[in-house]
Amino acid sequence: MDGIEDYQEFLVGYTLEEEEETDVVYLEKLEEEKQERLDKLNRLLPSLSNQQQLFIKLCLQYSFNYERIAYYLGGISDYEVSLQVEKTIDTLRSIFNNSQQMELLNKRSSVVLEGEFNEHQAEIFHMRYELQLSFEQISEALNLNPSMVKKLFVQAHTKIKNAKKIA
Repeated sequence: MDGIEDYQEFLVGYTLEEEEETDVVYLEKLEEEKQERLDKLNRLLPSLSNQQQLFIKLCLQYSFNYERIAYYLGGISDYEVSLQVEKTIDTLRSIFNNSQQMELLNKRSSVVLEGEFNEHQAEIFHMRYELQLSFEQISEALNLNPSMVKKLFVQAHTKIKNAKKIA
């Protein structure tokens, strides 16, 4: 190393450029995720009461400084402000978690049917899993006997199980 002129400059320059590039990409990704979460929360704010919306607005405006918020509101202590903010954040968190659960429930997992299925079996699978219909509803929609619908469903399900065992 001593034989190379300015080896420290060479090593430091190369390493720093690579690290800075990685850090920039990582920071951009974090910023995008942060912005996405903030957008989700902003969409949930209308579901809060007017008082709770006011507390959130003031917290953001005054950087969660409870004394300044209490002074702005007048006639309320900073302790009461902290309690109200805590309740509001808990409410917002529960609404956020519930909305995420609803999104997961509403996402349809598409079933990819591979193999030898007849038209009725594919249609029954589609109606059962993607449309989440009961066997009775499926039989009415396809004008088939409910026992026939169940039989076709079981046959299709057996074919899928056998295909999974082979794969």
